[in-house]
Amino acid sequence: MLRLFKTTIVAGVVFLFPFVIGLWLIASLLQLLTHIATPLIKLWQLGPLTADLLVLVMLLAICLLAGLVARSQAMVRLAKRLENWLSERVPVYAFLKTRATNTFTPTHTEGLKVVAARFDDCWQLAFEMERTGTGMVLLFLPGAPDPWSGNCCLMAPDRVTPLAINARDVLLMSGRLGAGMGQWLAAAAEGKAP
Repeated sequence: MLRLFKTTIVAGVVFLFPFVIGLWLIASLLQLLTHIATPLIKLWQLGPLTADLLVLVMLLAICLLAGLVARSQAMVRLAKRLENWLSERVPVYAFLKTRATNTFTPTHTEGLKVVAARFDDCWQLAFEMERTGTGMVLLFLPGAPDPWSGNCCLMAPDRVTPLAINARDVLLMSGRLGAGMGQWLAAAAEGKAP
């Protein structure tokens, strides 16, 4: 019970962290822009509503410029180098980045091939990641309730069965501890999968 409590708190912090940082940055930028715009507001004798609109336009202009700079090739290369540097020196960075990415893009499932992996006495849903040069199949076994915290394993191809299941559905069902899986598999067996 204590472990579940700790895990839930950590998941909440990781989930909220990007939002809190984003809100803090926007609030700080708005405060700075208000300070910069004050002389213009006094010079043009703008009312409070117009002054707020001026600050908002300034914020949108900065976001537009930042977006243009961020999409430039030089910035993409710089961001990649910075990300590699952070990943090497700050171990938790890769984890936080993955969690933030998954929080904002939970449907990033293109190209994931769903399979059933046969173990000694059970089957587990998995994603086929690749086939090795030796004929083995590299699988990712999603965890529950967080499907992205699973494990990787190599398996013989005769123990891997492709399934006609949408990867997004597998991720959602894993998040619900498998609830709905039986109904989905029965529909898939009848050829009526959603």
